Amino acid sequence: MVANASLWTIPMEFGCYLAVMVIGVFSLFKRRLLLLIPAVLYYQFYVMSAFHGRNGLDQAFVCFMVGAIFWLWQDKIPFSKYIAGSCLVILLAASQFEPWFIWAFPIAGGYCLLWLAYGPRLLFSNWAEKTDLSYGTYLYAFQFNSCWP
Repeated sequence: MVANASLWTIPMEFGCYLAVMVIGVFSLFKRRLLLLIPAVLYYQFYVMSAFHGRNGLDQAFVCFMVGAIFWLWQDKIPFSKYIAGSCLVILLAASQFEPWFIWAFPIAGGYCLLWLAYGPRLLFSNWAEKTDLSYGTYLYAFQFNSCWP
């Protein structure tokens, strides 16, 4: 039985929200190059630690950071189904080798996710219009998980 299956993410997410607050308080959103440099250095350290078998850095924070950089640089990042397809191929190939997947997932997976979210409507996308897909559903999953043996 898993009592807190989803709740472990809350402290990490709170830290990400605090990071956004600090960035906003110091008006760093207007100086996006100032945020890109430490993000690239952190990502490089993340990749190096993954290839050396150390998972000391939180992949969820890296994904958050990549998403923030995507948002800040959205006017410079091309939005293309060809890039999304290439990212999907990279993810599929990298999935065969764990360190490569850890390296590829935040950027290639993030791009694919954003392309699916903001790209052309898919045939099955209308089911979400009548469904509550709120984050609360995810948080309260621990109650559902605790009901199963």
